[in-house]
Amino acid sequence: MSAKLLRLRTIREQVRTRLDRYDRLLEGRPDPALAVKRGRLEVEHDRVCARIRFLRKSLAWAAARWTVDHASAARSTVIYIEDLTSMETCGLGRTLNRRLGVHVRGLVFTALTHLAAVEGIAVVTVPAHPRPAGPPRIPPACDSDTVTCWNSAAA
Repeated sequence: MSAKLLRLRTIREQVRTRLDRYDRLLEGRPDPALAVKRGRLEVEHDRVCARIRFLRKSLAWAAARWTVDHASAARSTVIYIEDLTSMETCGLGRTLNRRLGVHVRGLVFTALTHLAAVEGIAVVTVPAHPRPAGPPRIPPACDSDTVTCWNSAAA
């Protein structure tokens, strides 16, 4: 399902780029044939967006169902969720910022709270742990003989 979402996102971005191009062309001079093409492309964009919304909702409910099933199999009474809404996705470019939106997280949270309530499991939201900016640092080589580290394994 995620491969299908990636394919549809790419199609949506390509259609949006073409729509922007048609808008720029129609600014300077009105062209009835180009306006008809733009209208058909707008319908196609709406159709792809509707399909993406449906797949996102299905994926969110499937993830919530999987989480609740595992929690109930382990006889858990609480599910903890890290609240990532305060984490900004800026500075990654227009395309990636859209892909990392909080909409899907909100859908998963809504589905999770609903399904957990049906099973009698509490859902608790905890604040996000601040992460340092930039790429992750490479851990130093381990100095313990009991712990196998990937640094020492490569040597």
